[in-house]
Amino acid sequence: MKEQTQIAAEVEQSLITPVSESQAIREQQQTTQGDVSDDYTVAKAKSDAKVRQDATDFARIMGKTTSAQRLRMNEGIRLMDTGQRIDQLGSFSKGSAQAAHYDAEIAGMPNAGLAYGGQALMGLGTAALMAGGSAGKTAADGAAGSGAGLSIPEGGGLNVSDQYKYKWMGRSLFG
Repeated sequence: MKEQTQIAAEVEQSLITPVSESQAIREQQQTTQGDVSDDYTVAKAKSDAKVRQDATDFARIMGKTTSAQRLRMNEGIRLMDTGQRIDQLGSFSKGSAQAAHYDAEIAGMPNAGLAYGGQALMGLGTAALMAGGSAGKTAADGAAGSGAGLSIPEGGGLNVSDQYKYKWMGRSLFG
């Protein structure tokens, strides 16, 4: 109701201002020349006041009817804006869901390169075991005498100074 009252006041003011200004000019232009009676002057003043009151009443009525129309129009625009915002949220939500679904599909797919690398390493390990490599023997014990096999020093510790001792098929594992 407050919004409608405000709209009505704005419309009323926008209609009454030009009419009042025009009426004031007309009142000055419509004067009688010469001597006139007091009755005429009083009647003219009452007539001018009635015209101003009629214009004010008309502006008030137009303000009320126009404000109701504008209020309904504004409510319709706000509803449309709200509907568009809801649609945008729905689109965003669908897009996010599709992106998440795609990410989940990608995460569920095996990496072919890693799978191939893992299989290759498994094959190398199997080949090393089949070639007769054993833990706890060194080249001095004869395990690497055939030129193949994994050699690990006795005592088993892994430190930088022993890197040259780790061999597979006659090659150092650490470059």
